[in-house]
Amino acid sequence: MENSPELKSKVDLIEKFINQNNICDDSVDNVEEDFENYLNKEKEKSVNDLIKEEDLKEEVIKKVISKYEFSGKIRNDLVKKSFEEKLGIISKKTKLDTVKDKIVKLVERFTW
Repeated sequence: MENSPELKSKVDLIEKFINQNNICDDSVDNVEEDFENYLNKEKEKSVNDLIKEEDLKEEVIKKVISKYEFSGKIRNDLVKKSFEEKLGIISKKTKLDTVKDKIVKLVERFTW
């Protein structure tokens, strides 16, 4: 998995799920459903971490992420509206680039 560009960002998610759920055990009945639930929880945690780290408005940034998942495009104006703090032009551009990069990585990590 680590050699696959598509799976590289997901290796730790898969390993953590396997370790937490004893997947090697034949007694696991709903592995797919359990994995789906696990991914949803981990994604929600990652989104919340992004919101805290970058001091973003939760409702706005969740819309940005949702639209990006659907269209593959991130609207700069919406990302800027998610900023809680007032920033100068250079700081705003830097933060915009940082947040967009983190959104792309987050969505890539949780898209199967």
